[in-house]
Amino acid sequence: MVKDKKVRESLQVRTEVLLCIISEFFYVIYTNAMIEILLKFIFMFNEERYSYSSNDTFFDYEFESVGLKGTIKKVARFNEIGTNVYNFGFGDLDETTGEITDTVMINNGDDDKILLTVAHII
Repeated sequence: MVKDKKVRESLQVRTEVLLCIISEFFYVIYTNAMIEILLKFIFMFNEERYSYSSNDTFFDYEFESVGLKGTIKKVARFNEIGTNVYNFGFGDLDETTGEITDTVMINNGDDDKILLTVAHII
C-alpha cells in the first residue's frame, strides 16, 4: 500500500513538472508569436497603403482598390451597437444598393495594401 502511494505521488509530481514545462513552452511560443505580430504591426505603417476619405460622422471610410481586376470601391464602416460599443464591417461597395458586400472575394492582387489601409482606418 505504501509503495502504491509513493508511486502515485511520484507520478503526480512528474505530471505537475511536465505540465509546467509544457505551459512554459507554449508561453514562450505565444510570447514570441505576439512579439512578432507586434513588430509586424509597428513596421507595417511604413508600408504603402491606399488613401481614404470618411463621411462627416467618421463612421464610413471609402477607398479604391486598384489591381489585377480593375478599380474596386471598398468601404470600412463602424456601426454603434451599444454605448461605446461598435461593430466593424468591411468589404466591397455594392453601388446599386449602397451596402457592403463582404461575401465576395475579388482577388485584386493587393491584399496587403488593403489590409494595411483597413488597419490604419481602425
